[in-house]
Parts: sequence; structure tokens; C-alpha cells
Amino acid sequence: MELLKNCHQEAFKPISVGEGIWMPNDKIDYNSKETVIQKRNQIGQVYYELKNGFEEKTAHQAMLPTAKYIHNVNSNLVRKKTYHYEIGGILKKITYISYSDKFKHEHILKEFFYENDSVICLHYSFDNPNYYEKTSQKKDKKIVEYWKQDKTPYQKIEYYYDSSRLMTEVQINMPSSSIEQYWVYEYNDSGNCIRIQRYNNNRVAEHCRLFEFDEYKNCVREKLVHKPSGVLLEDFKNLYEYDDLGNWTRKVIYKNNDIQCFVDNKIYV
Repeated sequence: MELLKNCHQEAFKPISVGEGIWMPNDKIDYNSKETVIQKRNQIGQVYYELKNGFEEKTAHQAMLPTAKYIHNVNSNLVRKKTYHYEIGGILKKITYISYSDKFKHEHILKEFFYENDSVICLHYSFDNPNYYEKTSQKKDKKIVEYWKQDKTPYQKIEYYYDSSRLMTEVQINMPSSSIEQYWVYEYNDSGNCIRIQRYNNNRVAEHCRLFEFDEYKNCVREKLVHKPSGVLLEDFKNLYEYDDLGNWTRKVIYKNNDIQCFVDNKIYV
């Protein structure tokens, strides 16, 4: 299958459904919060995104994002994010200016610190430190810790991998170190995740997600099943159209047999 990166995706809810599955004359409502558009450059970086009724345009330099411009549905700039780096492309902080104070004051959104094999992100709220997020990466394990302003830990999530496959995700309450819940991932021979089983703090299986895939390794069905009753809680189905190269060009998403939205995958050559 050919890998095409210079493409964008458009998702929108159908106004009505004509003959068959596909709508021959569908129109995109750019003002709708249901509309999602994403465009990528030739190396796969997102440079344009439309979501939740806002446009986001990202500028890149030397493969790094340098600024993000956020516009409302009237194409008015409402916020600009700036990415600040040290020599070597090390991200140090993200700041923003906004329409709310007439773009006169620069505010801190995130600040980054580096400690051995860990990255510490300090999240700000209205220019005040809010909470810390510390990410540590080892060979087959990733740990994300969350701290309060005074650096008191309140939650930790541990991710366990087998090569690049996520096998187990554990959510831990801090500082008690008690397990709140955890998830176990299962894969088929093609490397697709086919099952995510959630367990509660008593290690009792509750709900699980089951996935089915087509010959192109695209997910065609996702089911949320309650355990141990086996009751089907949610049922998502994806129907695809493909081009001659095996790239999907359109997807229709159903939830419990009702059409949720269409997604067009448009390729630029």
C-alpha cells in the first residue's frame, strides 16, 4: 500500500442520506463544530486543522513547530501560540497572546524542564502554575506522574510495552500508591489491537473494547462490552471506500446503526 502523507481529512455530519450509503452532493459546513479538517505537509506534519469551529494554522521551521494561529469562524485571530526552543531544538516553553487582552500581553501556557531521562511539563492557568506532569521513558516502560503546585504527587500512570506494543496501562493514586484501575491490551498476528480489557481496583474485569479490522488493517468495528454480563453498550462500525492503491478515500461512521458522520480523505499529488 502506498504511503501518502500530503493529504487532509474532512469529517462532517450528513444533512440527509440519499440512495445507498454515499451522499453524491455532500456539502461541508465550515461553521459547524461537527466539521473536522486536517491537512499535512509532505513529511506528515499537520499545518492546518479545523475543529470545534476554530481554524488552527501551524508554522514550522527546521521540522519544528514555531507558532500556531487560531482563528474563529469569521477568520478573526483569537489566539497565537509561540514555541520557544533552546539550541538543539529543545522545547523550553509555550506562550500565547490572545484577543481577550488585545494581544498586548504574553502569557505562559507550558514550561518544560529536563532531568536525566525525564521531561517535566509545568502547566499554567491564567499565568499561575497549575500542575506538573513528569514523563519518564525507559526501554519497555513509560511513567507519567502528576503533581500539584507544591510538587505533591496525586496520580501516576504506568505504561508497559513489548517492543512498540502497549501491553498494560495502570492508573495509580498517589501518594498511597494504590491501583485505581488498569487496562490490558491484546493484539492479532498483524499487530492490530483487538481487545482492551479494563479492570477495577479489585482486579475485577468490567468493560472491554473489541476491535475488528479489514484486509487493509483499518478498523471496521469497535464494540464496548460490559463485563461480566456481556451486554453490548456501544457499537461503532466504519465503512470504507478505497482507491486502486488501497488508500481509503471515504469512511462512514455508524454508532449503534445510526450514521454519525462521513470522513473524506483527500489526496494531493
